[in-house]
Amino acid sequence: MSLSGVVRSLRRVRAVNAVILLGLTFYSLSLTLFPRIWNHWPLRSHYYYENKGLLWPPGWNALPLALTLAGLLVLTWKRRKATLGVLLLLLTCAVSLQWALSFLDGLNAKRLSSTLLAKQYGHSEFVRRAYDEPQPLDFARHYEARCAAAEPRSYIQTKPPGQLLFYSIAAELYRLFPVQAPCEWLAAHAGFEQRDPFTGLGAFTTILFSIVSCLPVVVLSWLGTRIEENGNGLYYGLAFLLCPASTLITMHLDQVLYPLCVSLALLAAVLALHKHVAFGALAAGFVYGSIYLSFSLAFLVPTIGLWWAVHFLIRPDLRQKILLVGLWFALGALACYAAFRWGLGFEVAHAYRRAMEHHAAWRDTAGLVGASGSLRNFVEAAFWLGVPAAVLCGAQWMRSARAVLRGSAEPFALFVLLYPLIVLGISTFGHATREIGRLWIPLLIPAQLAVAREMNQVYKARPTAFVLFSSLAILLRKNFHDFR
Repeated sequence: MSLSGVVRSLRRVRAVNAVILLGLTFYSLSLTLFPRIWNHWPLRSHYYYENKGLLWPPGWNALPLALTLAGLLVLTWKRRKATLGVLLLLLTCAVSLQWALSFLDGLNAKRLSSTLLAKQYGHSEFVRRAYDEPQPLDFARHYEARCAAAEPRSYIQTKPPGQLLFYSIAAELYRLFPVQAPCEWLAAHAGFEQRDPFTGLGAFTTILFSIVSCLPVVVLSWLGTRIEENGNGLYYGLAFLLCPASTLITMHLDQVLYPLCVSLALLAAVLALHKHVAFGALAAGFVYGSIYLSFSLAFLVPTIGLWWAVHFLIRPDLRQKILLVGLWFALGALACYAAFRWGLGFEVAHAYRRAMEHHAAWRDTAGLVGASGSLRNFVEAAFWLGVPAAVLCGAQWMRSARAVLRGSAEPFALFVLLYPLIVLGISTFGHATREIGRLWIPLLIPAQLAVAREMNQVYKARPTAFVLFSSLAILLRKNFHDFR
């Protein structure tokens, strides 16, 4: 790199760090000195809590968090390849961070496990039903009949079968392996939520879900190695690891499983262009399986379509291959429809109508979300993405816009530029104006690709500043805006 290039790079780093510091300063001062502004548009969130007093003075319960962040800083201090050992260490840091943050509320497992078992959380219904159903596949095949017979305002009536099936598989694993006695002992001595007869299952599921929720760190790092020719693919996993939504909104499938589904679908879509067109069928399988879990994950269809479309526009040499990929995707989708329809009794259109009817019966889903509502949704999503990550995402968006205006854009830049339109459409037509932090966790995954690309271009070999800034943003969110 020339001397002028080095100077420009240093200026860019300083400018980005300055904007992040300004954002974090505003965030911290507004939370501590002017908290009332968070009760007004566009800063008002669905959840707001006063100062929980977790940050000062630090006690012994902060030691796991300090050790975790120290380990993460050591791991990211120098550039490393995405080897199996490094990915396992990154995964360990992700799981440890999730537990360490929960320990700030007390050195026990109460904070994590309560979301699964406590009666005031509606999703605890899934644990109860999974415990009562010893045959998960049989229950999935007769899901519509069970929904018709369920009590009014039952959560299963608003979901496709895959959500309960995932809980049932966890319960089946709990029965299959000799873990009942250890989990019962752990639940009694480690402060897990107590709710007989599900207490042992709750402890097992809490541990299992915390691991599954961090697997996107590995998948996104693999994805990053495919789309970064000279950059660090690990930054893609790091962007997910340091996202406040990924670490604080725990034990909901929006955080536990949906990001993994999105990551695997995106990885298959990328491999379809970089490896073999048959990965297009695998992408269709991941998308259809994701819709079986949640209809909200249907956004993967336009997102993957956008990824292939921008390559079709900018890379003429790939156009024939992309058409073949599209054919494989269509064949995969047809195969999945047949397999799910006749193997599991899942008819997607009927299940969607049933879920929407029950949603409309006990939630206000009428009308579109206007401009003010969408702006509020984007603001809340930005804070759940994290102030440092939001700044990097915005910087990458502006960099992409300049490249498009100059006529020198690569496919990634055009994808970054256009993806917010998909999110805007979802915000406008999706009726959601509450719990954006939870509901939009899957939508943040493609945005984190832009964060990781900018991290590669700004911080290059050493993302220490991003790790420190993001840790502060997570701590502020935990203390003042924790999700419950």
